[in-house]
Amino acid sequence: MDSSQRRGDAFAEFMFGRKPEAPSSKKETSTAQKLTDLTANIDLDQLFTHVDSIMNIYSQFKPAIKQLSPVIQLFKKKK
Repeated sequence: MDSSQRRGDAFAEFMFGRKPEAPSSKKETSTAQKLTDLTANIDLDQLFTHVDSIMNIYSQFKPAIKQLSPVIQLFKKKK
C-alpha cells in the first residue's frame, strides 16, 4: 500500500467512519448456543398448562371486568 492510498483510506475513515467489521461466526455460534441453553430448560408442557389456566381465570373474571369498566371510565373522565 503506498502513501497516497493510505491517505485516501484515512480521509474516508475520517469522513465516513470506520467500516463495520464482518460478523464473526464465533459470535453467532455463541449466541445460538446461549439461546439453545435457555430453551433447553423450559418445560413446554408445563408452560402451556399455566397459560391455559391463566386464560380460564380470565374467562371467569371477564363478566366482572365488563361490569367495572363503566365505573373506571367515570373516574377517568373526572380527572
